[in-house]
Amino acid sequence: MRRWSALIGLVFAAALLAWRGAGKPLPGHPRAAPVASRLVIGVRADVTSLNIYTAASAFDQEIADLLYPRLAYEEDDFQQGPPTFRPGLASSWSFPTTAPDSPSTSIRGRHGAMAGR
Repeated sequence: MRRWSALIGLVFAAALLAWRGAGKPLPGHPRAAPVASRLVIGVRADVTSLNIYTAASAFDQEIADLLYPRLAYEEDDFQQGPPTFRPGLASSWSFPTTAPDSPSTSIRGRHGAMAGR
């Protein structure tokens, strides 16, 4: 009986070491490998369009929203009046109020946001 319990303990310890990566340091440990700067997400559906204007489903729209950050994001307060916006890539914006037909609009980019190349 003692031999079987020792064998089961040895198999359990070996399985635990294999599951843990055979003694590799855990993420966050000083000897751990650097974390990749890329995130890969797998989905079970096809993305039909990456164009935000021709997205055929909410799923396509969500993928496009993840890929293309916006200057500002609309808040969900449209039932209380005109919608308000929170900053995205833009830190501030202004529309001309004195001359409504003026074509000028000022948008100030957020510090640290990169422009497209």
